Amino acid sequence: MPATGQPPPTPSTLTASFTAIDPSAFKGGFSEAQLIAFLAKDVIHRGGGSSSNEGAGAPHLKATSSLAKVGTLISTLDRAELELQSLQHDVTKKVSSLNLLVSKQAAGYKDSLAGYDTGAKAVREAFRVLGDRMNKVSQVGTRIGDRLQTADNIRTKATQLVELVEYLKLFSNLGREADENNWKAGGLPPTFWDDQHIAEAAAYTQKLTAMAMQAKVAKQRNRLVVDVDSREDDARTKGSLENTLLRLEQYAHWLEMRVMARFDRALATDNRAMMAECGKVMAEFGREKALIQRFVSTQPMFMVSQ
Repeated sequence: MPATGQPPPTPSTLTASFTAIDPSAFKGGFSEAQLIAFLAKDVIHRGGGSSSNEGAGAPHLKATSSLAKVGTLISTLDRAELELQSLQHDVTKKVSSLNLLVSKQAAGYKDSLAGYDTGAKAVREAFRVLGDRMNKVSQVGTRIGDRLQTADNIRTKATQLVELVEYLKLFSNLGREADENNWKAGGLPPTFWDDQHIAEAAAYTQKLTAMAMQAKVAKQRNRLVVDVDSREDDARTKGSLENTLLRLEQYAHWLEMRVMARFDRALATDNRAMMAECGKVMAEFGREKALIQRFVSTQPMFMVSQ
């Protein structure tokens, strides 16, 4: 602490260390009263050690001591002021440096954010384009799938038609014997004479008969336009359309008899499942009523008592 009468230091004479104030005291809050008390405590304590003669002696000694204390306090306050100014200068310089650093970093962050925003826009645009392309691909895939499905349906129908035409050829070359041996000898597949495929055989017979009838109608229309040799219409000629229709009629009758016989066996054993299957087969020929009449005729409740 400077002595009484010592001239106060100027800011240029201050060093990095502070002698009057404690810079750390300003951290976490500041109290003006505490600062004054801190600066004045050394001056007050220094005066507490005077002898008792001063209390009993001349008053001018007390006044001189008080003036000395006041001078010392003023010198301390002057030094504190200069140190506070120096501290303020240092703090202001540091704050300016920090503000400049923060400004540079903020500018850098803004540039980064701008770059990120640009990148995000590019990514969103890329996803939008990708979504559009995916939609187009999906639409094209759907159209291709529909076309493939249509082509598959056409192929299936064409395969079925070829199969039916082959069966028509087989029927057109059959002999006149309406029995199983004739069907087998004529090259008909097991579908047409195996007991396991009666329902399927009935369905094929209906389709083949319908095709043959359509061909016959078309042939009759053509006869009105051009002269057709009537010998081709002879049912005895193998390969003719009339022979095909006749053989189909014979086969359908033979198949109905087999179904009737099976129905009778099912009726005798009360096999409801087999009776239902026989009814489905006869429905292909439109002859299910025959089975109904056959069933009703065997039931006691429908019989007329004598």
